[in-house]
Amino acid sequence: LPAGSLPRSAALYAAIVMGVVALGASAALAINVPGPLTLGLLALAMALALGYSAPPLSLHSRGLGEVLGAVLLAVITPLVGYHLQGGAGPEATATLLLPLALLQFAMLIIVSLPDAPYDAVAAKRTLAVRLGVPRASALALASYVGAYGLVASMAPALGGLWTAADLVWLPLGVRQGLDLGGGAG
Repeated sequence: LPAGSLPRSAALYAAIVMGVVALGASAALAINVPGPLTLGLLALAMALALGYSAPPLSLHSRGLGEVLGAVLLAVITPLVGYHLQGGAGPEATATLLLPLALLQFAMLIIVSLPDAPYDAVAAKRTLAVRLGVPRASALALASYVGAYGLVASMAPALGGLWTAADLVWLPLGVRQGLDLGGGAG
């Protein structure tokens, strides 16, 4: 869009079509799985997704995009799927998703690090722009530590096999953390 190779109207029309599709799919889901939790989760997911990129909120450009993205992608989306498939007790499931949300948060910070100089010029206020690359890298590293700390703290309740399978990824997290701590952002 900034280069002008795609007319702004094409993006607007595509957004409207996708919005109508989302509303239609949500209505169909709400009919098939009636109840306030279905409506609440679907409405929350759509509101967060809209607030992420659409004006007036445009949270992706205000330093909240990473937090919102982590919540939407790693918590709300799985909760919607879990609930629609008949899952009970979404509160307990949401707790289990917290390590995933922290990993998603770290990933969203990490992918923004190389773009920080360009985002700053474009006034896109990502965490890497607002905090600076070194502090954003430290925050991503802290998210890794928090995620694996949560998994370890859940081990007694979840059982060894599930926790061991989750911790298989720990060496990759350590390597990424060392890279981030060494300024590889």
